[in-house]
Amino acid sequence: MADLAGRDVARQLTTALRDGRISLAEWQTGMARAVKNVNYAAVAAASGGVNNMTAVERGRAGAIIKEQYKRLRGFAQDIASGKQKLDGRALRRAEMYMDAAKGSFHEQKRAGFADSHAGAVVMVRSIRHKRDSCRSCIGLDHKWFKSGDPEYIPVGHRECNVNCGCTEELGTLADDGTIAGQGLEGF
Repeated sequence: MADLAGRDVARQLTTALRDGRISLAEWQTGMARAVKNVNYAAVAAASGGVNNMTAVERGRAGAIIKEQYKRLRGFAQDIASGKQKLDGRALRRAEMYMDAAKGSFHEQKRAGFADSHAGAVVMVRSIRHKRDSCRSCIGLDHKWFKSGDPEYIPVGHRECNVNCGCTEELGTLADDGTIAGQGLEGF
């Protein structure tokens, strides 16, 4: 589930910018704060809560947020240059920054699972839901991949981008070739 409060903030900020109630700098600062909050919350949720986050997980959240800030600067530059019109597409693009937290959640879940199963062969599979329809989601549905396999495209990095509604299941590969799944994970 995407952070609905974050999407509302993104929508409100972009509408205020379009209506001339805030400057581009104020919009960018507000969006950066929302990007930080939603991604940190996603990593925290995948870690079992803020109180369970280690320095490694906080660092991972920081790296994800730093990458999103870089993309946000590009968005602001597109607005400043006129390349990005302040219309419905700008509103949707702003919301997508909040939706990207789903990918942050899954990234942390995979990393945390691998850390807690050191020495095991970690497996991942995508579970498609009714509203998912991109070719990658359909092609990856219910197929197991070794963690890190380049054939596996993570949630949020497929054609459907941050609109992906798939969940992931993580598991370990046993010596006899069976996979012990650990249940679905979604955000």
